[in-house]
Amino acid sequence: MSEEELSCFYNKELIDKRKTQVFSKKASEISKRKFLRLDPKYYVFWDKTKGKLFESEKIDCVKLGQIIKLTKDKILKKGDLDKEYILIDKEDVDSKNGIIINENQVSKIDSDKVLFGEADILIPKLRPYLGGTFLNQKDKDLMGTPEFLPYSVDGKKLQKEYLKYILLSKDFLNLVSYLSSGKEHPRISSYDLESIEIPLPINDEKLTKQRKVIDLIEKKLGDLNEKRKLIENNRMKIENIIHQSLK
Repeated sequence: MSEEELSCFYNKELIDKRKTQVFSKKASEISKRKFLRLDPKYYVFWDKTKGKLFESEKIDCVKLGQIIKLTKDKILKKGDLDKEYILIDKEDVDSKNGIIINENQVSKIDSDKVLFGEADILIPKLRPYLGGTFLNQKDKDLMGTPEFLPYSVDGKKLQKEYLKYILLSKDFLNLVSYLSSGKEHPRISSYDLESIEIPLPINDEKLTKQRKVIDLIEKKLGDLNEKRKLIENNRMKIENIIHQSLK
């Protein structure tokens, strides 16, 4: 599958075209959504994109709420724990690549935490435009801040890695700021997140196509990481040369 076959029209362009235009909204239309938000950009997103991150003539779009489901999270109360757990905070996740980069084993916590349990994917609701979505490691006792939304994925329709890369894409990160509320600590609600539509091949053959998308992305990420290592090695060599010359 070529990269051209994966291309979609990025819907943020629809919003950008409206920045210099007058936008009006009736109160009766505002009441149709669950949250009565008086935020123009919030309604520009829903009205102009119809909730879709992308437009694609080749692939149907599906609401996230139809393919993912919030798990019944177990809350671990602050204080001493019944055993050791691995604590994952936002800074322990590579926000761009969605990879856990640090694990802290703890037997005591200073505030309530969420046990990730059987969740497939964790999506941050605080400042979601910064990224930070990552996959759960079910073979470990991971827990973290309640700012992570734990979701299970319908594996018959969706490859969880495919969803992760959609939610880490610049397209999602740029648009999700239109849905966040709060000035100091902007958050996205699970309701709005689940109302977003993503391009999704969903039959058996197209699950294979999702896998091809994942493989293509991971190959490019692998190439990028190799280049980063080469740059870092060269930087250390340069620093050593400078250090030696100053002796």
